[in-house]
Amino acid sequence: MSDHAPILTETTGSRPPEQPADSLTGAARGGREDPQGRVDRSSVIIGVGAVCAILGMVSLVTQQIWSIVAGEVIEFHTPILGRILYAAQITLFVIAVVGLYLHQRKAFNTFGQIATLVALWGTLLWSGSATSETFMTVANGGKPIDHLPPSLLAWVFVAFGLYVLGLFLFGIATWRAGVLPRVPAALVVFGIPLGLTLDRFVPGILIVYGVGIAWLGITTLLQLRSGQSAEDAPSAPVSA
Repeated sequence: MSDHAPILTETTGSRPPEQPADSLTGAARGGREDPQGRVDRSSVIIGVGAVCAILGMVSLVTQQIWSIVAGEVIEFHTPILGRILYAAQITLFVIAVVGLYLHQRKAFNTFGQIATLVALWGTLLWSGSATSETFMTVANGGKPIDHLPPSLLAWVFVAFGLYVLGLFLFGIATWRAGVLPRVPAALVVFGIPLGLTLDRFVPGILIVYGVGIAWLGITTLLQLRSGQSAEDAPSAPVSA
């Protein structure tokens, strides 16, 4: 018995200490990104998008009020300032679409995904068009641009059409998802056709859809603060 004792002691001493389960799990996750970090970064993007929705509405309201007071469209009354405000508004709405989508993406079905893609491409293209027109106005000495080449004019129609269609569909998708209030989503859905048909006859009518987007942004910020997201929404979106 005593002859085997040292052997047993040596064998026991040479065995590497067992690692706790937690440390093994941590080592296995060593090359992976922390899920909480992804949530935090997503929350930042959502918050920035919500703020951009509000700032975009401020720019839109400024343009509308200026036009009402001046008695003519701001792009004609003060071309450079008007173009800058409009290009800033559309660019802010690009970021707003991204943030609002990320906030409610878990409640979006296939229709919502398609609506978001159309809205994103529409705002991007229309933002590029508005920005290029701003530079053209500056290069023209601050005078309104009365004539556009046919190719550029076709591009403007395509970009504007996608912008309008995209926000319209995105408003419907937001209403169906049920994550954000349906009243501001309805303002976006109905405000866009109202603006298209009544803009020349009812001053400030475009504010309707702008208020809807800003309202969605404000509600998103409030839900972020309270920790609410698409995970708290009903599992089945409302059908059209």
